[in-house]
Amino acid sequence: MELIHLATLVHDDVIDRADIRRGTASLRSLYDNAPTVLMGDHLFARAFELIAECDNMGIISSTCRATSAMCRGEIEQLQWINRQEIPEPIYFRLIEKKTAALMAACTESAALLCGDSAKSSEWFRFGLLLGLVFQLTDDLLDFIADESVLGKRIGSDVAEGKYTLPLILLRESMEDGVEGLKRFLDSVENPSRIREALEEKGIFDQVRVRIRDTARSCHDQLDRLAENSDRPEDYRPIHLLVDFLVSRNH
Repeated sequence: MELIHLATLVHDDVIDRADIRRGTASLRSLYDNAPTVLMGDHLFARAFELIAECDNMGIISSTCRATSAMCRGEIEQLQWINRQEIPEPIYFRLIEKKTAALMAACTESAALLCGDSAKSSEWFRFGLLLGLVFQLTDDLLDFIADESVLGKRIGSDVAEGKYTLPLILLRESMEDGVEGLKRFLDSVENPSRIREALEEKGIFDQVRVRIRDTARSCHDQLDRLAENSDRPEDYRPIHLLVDFLVSRNH
């Protein structure tokens, strides 16, 4: 699963023409696009070779569905680049496909690998929620994190024409909506001004509320999974994982 994740990052850097990945030169900046795409393809192939060794068609199917969802999410996102009118439901659909789908496949596959197929759909639901927590936090950090810790330029999403939840909420707070957001972004000379505007409007606090609400749903889902468990204490580290994703700074 981690190889699949790595393959998507390698390909993302080609799609986004990114020169930096977590503070380090990206593969495409070192070796150009062609070998980078081929390396991503190799990682995908190797990942599915290893998954096939599990000899479990449920895991193979889950992983294929997640990989397909990620590709469809990337394609759909391309249609919304530089479009300030992106609706909030579309944003959530994109992050569900691009991020949450893989985490859901991880948790579903873990259940299948342990022979707990009866609860695999419930574990899938937990992973989906966990992925949403991760991506909502990631999109918040894109505006508020320390660049030296985050490993990429602050505000890189908006610079690439990707409008995430903070900017969607900022748009909704403006009287003239899309046109107001467009005029504001066109007038900004320093990216720090975007952060200031989001702070002034209380947008960061609104996003944190969404993150906490989704994290609470994660905890509730875990509690349901633990109800009939002989070892409910085993769920404690997973609860801590949810809390970590909420509090992380990079």
